[in-house]
Amino acid sequence: MKWTTELFYRNRSIHIEMQLPDQDHFLLLLFIISSLLRNTTCQVDLSKYTVLVQREISVQRGLCVYIPCRFTVQLGPTPAAYGTWYKGSSSGDVVSSQNPSMKPPKNPGRIFFTGDATKLDCSMSINDVQPSDGGTYLFRFEDVEGGSFNYENYKITLTVTELTEKPVITPVMALLAGKEVTMTCESPGRCTGSAPLITWNRGVLGTSVPYQTIHPDGNKTYYSNITFTPSKQDHQSSLTCIVNFQSSSASTRNQILLNVEYPPNVSIIFKDNIQNENTPIIVKEGDSESIRCMVESNPKSTIIWTKGDKTLPGRLIEQTLIYNVQNANPNDTGIYRCSATNSHSSITRSVIITVHYAPRNPQIHCLQPKDCPIDGNKTIYIKEGSSLSLQCAAESLPPATLQWTKSNKNQPKVNTNQNQPEISFSKIVPSDNGSYICQASNSLGNSSATVTIKVTFGPRSVLGKNSTCKEAVHHIECYCIIESFPEANIHWKIDEKSYNTSDKHIHISTSRIEAETNSTLSLSFNQKDVPSIECISFNQYEKFELRLLSKKSLPETSSLGMIAAVSVVIAVSVILGIAFIILQYSRRRKLKQESKDEKDLTSNSQDAIYSNASVFCNNGEISQEIPNKNMADDDRTVYMNCEEVQYASINFAMMKPKPGTEVTEPETEYAVIKPR
Repeated sequence: MKWTTELFYRNRSIHIEMQLPDQDHFLLLLFIISSLLRNTTCQVDLSKYTVLVQREISVQRGLCVYIPCRFTVQLGPTPAAYGTWYKGSSSGDVVSSQNPSMKPPKNPGRIFFTGDATKLDCSMSINDVQPSDGGTYLFRFEDVEGGSFNYENYKITLTVTELTEKPVITPVMALLAGKEVTMTCESPGRCTGSAPLITWNRGVLGTSVPYQTIHPDGNKTYYSNITFTPSKQDHQSSLTCIVNFQSSSASTRNQILLNVEYPPNVSIIFKDNIQNENTPIIVKEGDSESIRCMVESNPKSTIIWTKGDKTLPGRLIEQTLIYNVQNANPNDTGIYRCSATNSHSSITRSVIITVHYAPRNPQIHCLQPKDCPIDGNKTIYIKEGSSLSLQCAAESLPPATLQWTKSNKNQPKVNTNQNQPEISFSKIVPSDNGSYICQASNSLGNSSATVTIKVTFGPRSVLGKNSTCKEAVHHIECYCIIESFPEANIHWKIDEKSYNTSDKHIHISTSRIEAETNSTLSLSFNQKDVPSIECISFNQYEKFELRLLSKKSLPETSSLGMIAAVSVVIAVSVILGIAFIILQYSRRRKLKQESKDEKDLTSNSQDAIYSNASVFCNNGEISQEIPNKNMADDDRTVYMNCEEVQYASINFAMMKPKPGTEVTEPETEYAVIKPR
């Protein structure tokens, strides 16, 4: 049986260690010691032996721990004093000591007596803590004079846990895309132990350099830096620092998400496609579509849609602002801008929306001549022979293809191209009359406009149709056939007198089919002479005169009635001639007497039966009047107002000339009967 005890005698500690064979010997030894103590005065004061230290210490595996410690002794330390730490008790393993002769048997280089017993400092540090380091530790003070003390009442308990402490990454702040940054990872623990292995795990390459910091107490901390230039793609990416404690096989890590700030990036999305600013968005009229402004930025941006100076309403979902075009119409065509602003910058993207629609409201107008108005009925009146050029334009998008057709003729279509949508006539003719349709078409539909061309011209004869007069006994029927546009007025001129309506002697009938006008004149007469007849037509452009019959005398007949009538007429004419001669003779003589200077008025009876005479019929009586000498020589009009006499003529063709007189062709004199 081994027995150990420690006695204090004269302020000295006496250590007794004995090997006793059995219990009886132990009891004997105890009696002897008690006897000695009764004769000895004990001078040990335990209150003078204290340790100031943390009694319960917990440390994570792989880390290091520094245990500050202060102690007291009754008489104070001596220059040759030293301290020792034991694992468990003073009979356990030495873990650290100031005594060079007391080397730790199991943990060289990891547990250190960092204090100084001569200065009452019992501090200790443990590097790369391992699970086996857990347990109780006892401090023992000794000096070279043999004095010692075990601080049994001041044991410390070290608990080793699994490594949970993480390295610290700094700075944890917002990074700016494109700007270089250096970040630091500091290993957990603070001691003088071996340096851990610090590595970085990141999606992009960076530099990693290990460093250490020595503190005033001699302890160290270890850290590593990484330098890189973040981009916006690095936002919310992870950065990991890994610390490996090689001696303890412990490992720890820390991971952070990078907060990389960057200015806005704007994309305009239409039907899941990113739009180019130079490529318009096509929307059909009446459709509803959405355009999305998607923004990438950190921090978040303020987003707005605008068109011109007007801010448009939108629906915001996270960083996407949606604008809806409802029931699109051409007014929705324009440039739409999306602007995004955050603390770093402001950016604007634009897109063109173009609303396509079918052609509508085709318009036709004149290019030549400038003064050819199109009336409310969309009709153009243009004079024959003029040049005409018409242009058609239609509102549409995409631009319409224009095509001309003539609606009232089975003619081939007249095509025009998009840049010159016109139809031209160099010299217009009546066959160009008709309705012309401009058809405007695109992929969305079509529309049309119509204009009617009416060629105007003055009256003229109709090709292949003759205007003429037919003579019968006491009856003449004339036909006047002309064409014109607009419609011409027709007057009949009979012996210098104009008629346009029927009376009791004349019947006029006029009809019109399209541009052709037919007028018929029926004339009854009992006269010997055939009158002159003209058809006169006119409109606002021209006057057209057509002579159908010239004035002439009808040939004599052998009937007794005609002879008798002629005889009566001759007799009356002779009587009138004689009476006229007598009256003329009487007046001449009277005039001679009144004025000798006046020339004689003579009448050559061989040349004419009468000259410059007017015959009047007053109430059935015939009278003669000497005409004024200033009267025109050819004014030989005879006026009659006798109901039974229609006309009178004198024919000297059957008379024999005097001897020696040259025979000449007989001349016929006409007397115009004018009713009074």
